[in-house]
Amino acid sequence: MVRVEIYGDESGDFSFSGKPGASQYFMVTTISVRENTLGHQLLNLRRDLMWERYALPRGFHAQQDSAELRGRVYDVIAASGIRIDSTIVAKSDVRKPLQRSNLRFLNFVWFAHLRHVIPRIAGAGDEIMVVGAAVRTQMSDTDVRNALGQIVTDVHPGPGHAHIVNASTDFMVQAADYCGWAVQRKWERGDFRAYNRVRHLIASEHELFGR
Repeated sequence: MVRVEIYGDESGDFSFSGKPGASQYFMVTTISVRENTLGHQLLNLRRDLMWERYALPRGFHAQQDSAELRGRVYDVIAASGIRIDSTIVAKSDVRKPLQRSNLRFLNFVWFAHLRHVIPRIAGAGDEIMVVGAAVRTQMSDTDVRNALGQIVTDVHPGPGHAHIVNASTDFMVQAADYCGWAVQRKWERGDFRAYNRVRHLIASEHELFGR
């Protein structure tokens, strides 16, 4: 039996208004590993940066970090052997019943994502651990964790479980945020700069309702 770790984060918002400022897409991006060396490398990077007088009380966050800092983080991620997978949803294609419940919509996207990813990275007897970032909405972490755990049970015949953590406490979730930000910038803005840093690690970029 092999243990496979999957760390994920969402990109985009839960607004279906189509108004300026709302994202066009909602995405789930995960990174998958069998040997978790990247987390240790990012911890070492943060120590190095703190010696350089960077203030990093909550670790790394792609949207908030400076371009120079992002470059340093992408250097580490790009040299790793992680697998990146993204599932992209054009919110304009989402039917009204899914729009009415954030949890139902989130569950729908995560189910589609893990149903695609898990069979490609794990055998039936392998153990899966999925770790997602806490979502800053009215959904409770417990509800999201339970939903994610049920998805793992539904799509994987072997043992598996799920956790929800604050992204500031886990470097692998922060790495997933960086990878998701790179994919999001490509889709939302046509900006390939961050995407090109991790392009060689992207195994799938799956658009639901793709036209």
